[in-house]
Amino acid sequence: MNIRKRLENRGIMVEEWMGKGEDFRRRWEGTFAGAISPQEKQSIDFGQFLWHVFSYEKLPCLEGKTAMRAFHEENRFVC
Repeated sequence: MNIRKRLENRGIMVEEWMGKGEDFRRRWEGTFAGAISPQEKQSIDFGQFLWHVFSYEKLPCLEGKTAMRAFHEENRFVC
């Protein structure tokens, strides 16, 4: 089953925005990784995996049970 169907089966409304992926990626990068230098981004393979700014500890993030608790407290019906 694809991700869209799985979300819809959970009552989550899904709307596709064709051609907007790069725009969202740039916005995410500006919001979370704007202060990371291009050299640092290259060294952590940021172009392939945006979350590497967290897993390589370039930025602070929640971990473990604290992260899971915060995730479950988020409103996931709109994203």
